[in-house]
Amino acid sequence: MKKNSIIFTTLILGVSLCGSCAGKPSIQEGQPVQSASEAGINPADFSEVLEKTWELIEVKRESDVVIIERQRMADMYTLRFADGALSGKGAPNSYHGYYKQGNSHDISFGAVVSTKMALLQEPEALKEHDYFAYLDKIIRWEISSGQLNLFTANEHGEIVLVFNEVEDVD
Repeated sequence: MKKNSIIFTTLILGVSLCGSCAGKPSIQEGQPVQSASEAGINPADFSEVLEKTWELIEVKRESDVVIIERQRMADMYTLRFADGALSGKGAPNSYHGYYKQGNSHDISFGAVVSTKMALLQEPEALKEHDYFAYLDKIIRWEISSGQLNLFTANEHGEIVLVFNEVEDVD
Protein backbone atom coordinates (compact mmCIF):
# COMPACT_ATOMS: atom_id res chain seq x y z
CA MET A 1 0.00 0.00 0.00
CA LYS A 2 2.87 2.35 0.84
CA LYS A 3 4.39 1.71 -2.62
CA ASN A 4 1.12 2.79 -4.32
CA SER A 5 1.06 5.96 -2.22
CA ILE A 6 4.63 6.79 -3.24
CA ILE A 7 3.86 6.17 -6.93
CA PHE A 8 0.72 8.34 -6.76
CA THR A 9 2.60 11.14 -4.99
CA THR A 10 5.38 10.96 -7.57
CA LEU A 11 2.86 11.18 -10.44
CA ILE A 12 1.11 14.19 -8.89
CA LEU A 13 4.46 15.91 -8.28
CA GLY A 14 5.48 15.18 -11.88
CA VAL A 15 2.26 16.68 -13.23
CA SER A 16 2.73 19.77 -11.05
CA LEU A 17 6.33 20.27 -12.15
CA CYS A 18 5.65 19.66 -15.84
CA GLY A 19 2.59 21.90 -15.74
CA SER A 20 4.72 24.83 -14.64
CA CYS A 21 6.87 24.77 -17.79
CA ALA A 22 7.05 28.15 -19.53
CA GLY A 23 5.26 28.79 -22.80
CA LYS A 24 2.27 26.55 -22.12
CA PRO A 25 -0.67 27.27 -19.85
CA SER A 26 -0.64 25.20 -16.69
CA ILE A 27 -3.65 22.92 -16.36
CA GLN A 28 -3.46 20.90 -13.17
CA GLU A 29 -5.73 18.58 -11.27
CA GLY A 30 -8.15 20.54 -9.14
CA GLN A 31 -7.83 23.64 -11.31
CA PRO A 32 -11.22 24.64 -12.74
CA VAL A 33 -11.45 23.88 -16.43
CA GLN A 34 -13.20 26.53 -18.48
CA SER A 35 -16.46 25.21 -19.85
CA ALA A 36 -17.28 25.46 -23.52
CA SER A 37 -19.94 28.11 -22.92
CA GLU A 38 -17.55 30.22 -20.81
CA ALA A 39 -14.97 30.04 -23.61
CA GLY A 40 -17.47 31.22 -26.22
CA ILE A 41 -17.67 27.82 -27.94
CA ASN A 42 -20.84 26.26 -29.18
CA PRO A 43 -21.07 23.31 -26.74
CA ALA A 44 -22.67 21.15 -29.44
CA ASP A 45 -19.44 21.35 -31.44
CA PHE A 46 -17.15 19.75 -28.88
CA SER A 47 -19.85 17.28 -27.83
CA GLU A 48 -19.03 15.45 -31.06
CA VAL A 49 -15.62 14.69 -29.55
CA LEU A 50 -16.48 14.04 -25.89
CA GLU A 51 -16.97 10.60 -24.34
CA LYS A 52 -15.69 8.83 -27.46
CA THR A 53 -12.50 6.91 -28.05
CA TRP A 54 -10.49 8.06 -31.03
CA GLU A 55 -7.67 6.14 -32.72
CA LEU A 56 -4.88 7.84 -34.62
CA ILE A 57 -4.87 6.88 -38.31
CA GLU A 58 -2.36 9.32 -39.76
CA VAL A 59 0.03 12.15 -39.03
CA LYS A 60 0.21 14.80 -41.74
CA ARG A 61 3.49 16.68 -41.65
CA GLU A 62 4.76 19.28 -44.11
CA SER A 63 7.18 16.84 -45.71
CA ASP A 64 5.25 13.55 -45.48
CA VAL A 65 2.26 11.63 -44.18
CA VAL A 66 2.62 8.80 -41.69
CA ILE A 67 -0.11 6.18 -42.01
CA ILE A 68 -0.76 4.21 -38.83
CA GLU A 69 -1.28 0.55 -39.66
CA ARG A 70 -4.21 -0.22 -37.34
CA GLN A 71 -4.02 -3.99 -37.87
CA ARG A 72 -0.48 -3.98 -36.43
CA MET A 73 -1.17 -1.35 -33.75
CA ALA A 74 -4.76 -2.09 -32.83
CA ASP A 75 -4.77 -0.52 -29.36
CA MET A 76 -1.99 2.04 -29.77
CA TYR A 77 -2.30 5.80 -30.16
CA THR A 78 -5.80 6.37 -28.85
CA LEU A 79 -7.37 9.46 -27.29
CA ARG A 80 -10.48 10.14 -25.20
CA PHE A 81 -11.89 13.40 -23.78
CA ALA A 82 -14.16 13.37 -20.71
CA ASP A 83 -14.82 15.77 -17.82
CA GLY A 84 -11.96 18.14 -18.65
CA ALA A 85 -9.47 15.29 -18.85
CA LEU A 86 -7.88 13.43 -21.71
CA SER A 87 -6.57 9.89 -21.68
CA GLY A 88 -5.46 7.22 -24.07
CA LYS A 89 -2.86 4.74 -25.04
CA GLY A 90 0.53 5.45 -26.57
CA ALA A 91 2.84 2.66 -27.67
CA PRO A 92 2.47 0.86 -25.18
CA ASN A 93 1.94 3.31 -22.31
CA SER A 94 -1.37 4.59 -20.98
CA TYR A 95 -1.49 8.36 -20.47
CA HIS A 96 -3.71 11.05 -19.06
CA GLY A 97 -3.75 14.81 -18.70
CA TYR A 98 -6.03 17.82 -18.87
CA TYR A 99 -7.22 20.07 -21.65
CA LYS A 100 -8.56 23.58 -21.84
CA GLN A 101 -10.79 24.94 -24.56
CA GLY A 102 -10.30 28.46 -25.85
CA ASN A 103 -12.22 30.54 -28.36
CA SER A 104 -13.69 28.86 -31.41
CA HIS A 105 -11.82 25.57 -31.89
CA ASP A 106 -8.71 26.52 -29.91
CA ILE A 107 -7.58 23.90 -27.40
CA SER A 108 -4.49 23.31 -25.29
CA PHE A 109 -3.37 20.31 -23.32
CA GLY A 110 -1.75 20.33 -19.91
CA ALA A 111 1.19 18.08 -19.16
CA VAL A 112 0.56 14.50 -20.28
CA VAL A 113 1.66 11.90 -17.75
CA SER A 114 2.21 8.30 -18.86
CA THR A 115 3.11 4.94 -17.45
CA LYS A 116 6.66 3.77 -18.11
CA MET A 117 6.24 0.29 -19.59
CA ALA A 118 8.99 -1.01 -21.82
CA LEU A 119 8.17 -1.89 -25.40
CA LEU A 120 9.94 -4.82 -27.00
CA GLN A 121 9.59 -3.39 -30.48
CA GLU A 122 8.63 0.26 -31.03
CA PRO A 123 6.50 1.12 -34.07
CA GLU A 124 8.76 2.46 -36.81
CA ALA A 125 6.17 4.80 -38.32
CA LEU A 126 5.65 6.90 -35.17
CA LYS A 127 7.67 6.81 -31.98
CA GLU A 128 5.73 7.21 -28.74
CA HIS A 129 7.81 10.20 -27.61
CA ASP A 130 6.97 11.95 -30.92
CA TYR A 131 3.24 11.30 -30.38
CA PHE A 132 3.44 12.78 -26.87
CA ALA A 133 5.44 15.75 -28.20
CA TYR A 134 2.72 16.44 -30.79
CA LEU A 135 0.02 16.26 -28.10
CA ASP A 136 1.97 18.73 -25.99
CA LYS A 137 1.77 21.35 -28.75
CA ILE A 138 -1.87 20.96 -29.86
CA ILE A 139 -3.47 24.36 -30.52
CA ARG A 140 -6.69 23.64 -32.47
CA TRP A 141 -9.22 20.90 -33.21
CA GLU A 142 -11.90 20.26 -35.81
CA ILE A 143 -14.26 17.54 -36.95
CA SER A 144 -14.11 16.95 -40.70
CA SER A 145 -15.84 14.09 -42.51
CA GLY A 146 -16.38 12.37 -39.14
CA GLN A 147 -12.68 12.51 -38.28
CA LEU A 148 -11.08 14.40 -35.41
CA ASN A 149 -8.18 16.57 -36.56
CA LEU A 150 -5.78 18.00 -33.99
CA PHE A 151 -3.43 20.72 -35.20
CA THR A 152 0.01 21.58 -33.91
CA ALA A 153 2.89 23.52 -35.33
CA ASN A 154 6.64 23.30 -35.06
CA GLU A 155 9.61 24.92 -36.78
CA HIS A 156 8.94 22.84 -39.92
CA GLY A 157 5.26 23.76 -40.33
CA GLU A 158 1.83 22.54 -39.35
CA ILE A 159 1.25 18.98 -38.23
CA VAL A 160 -2.19 17.37 -38.23
CA LEU A 161 -3.06 14.30 -36.18
CA VAL A 162 -6.06 12.56 -37.77
CA PHE A 163 -8.22 10.28 -35.63
CA ASN A 164 -11.18 8.01 -36.40
CA GLU A 165 -13.82 7.24 -33.81
CA VAL A 166 -13.56 3.72 -32.44
CA GLU A 167 -16.84 1.92 -32.87
CA ASP A 168 -18.15 0.36 -29.67
CA VAL A 169 -18.39 -3.40 -29.96
CA ASP A 170 -21.06 -4.54 -27.49
